[in-house]
Amino acid sequence: MGVAKQFIDASKATYISIENRLAGVFKTVPPRKEFVRGLSRQIRIHPPAIVHRLTDFHLILILLASMFSLVALILVGVRAVLTFFNGRRRTPRQA
Repeated sequence: MGVAKQFIDASKATYISIENRLAGVFKTVPPRKEFVRGLSRQIRIHPPAIVHRLTDFHLILILLASMFSLVALILVGVRAVLTFFNGRRRTPRQA
């Protein structure tokens, strides 16, 4: 146990010395004002392309199609579950 404890203490000391050396290395660098202005101008001028293409009519069609697909998926799932559980109870028909 003594050797392991010494090794751990040495590792902690090494870690602390490295941390102290690197403490002043990382500093916050503010962005240039030109960069910030250009970026804000681009964000304001160029809205997403999908906003221009979709009209209310298209949005309603997409919503209806999505709802229909969801209902169809739920019905298929319910039918599969019912078939699975009803199929176990049936006895084979005798001719």
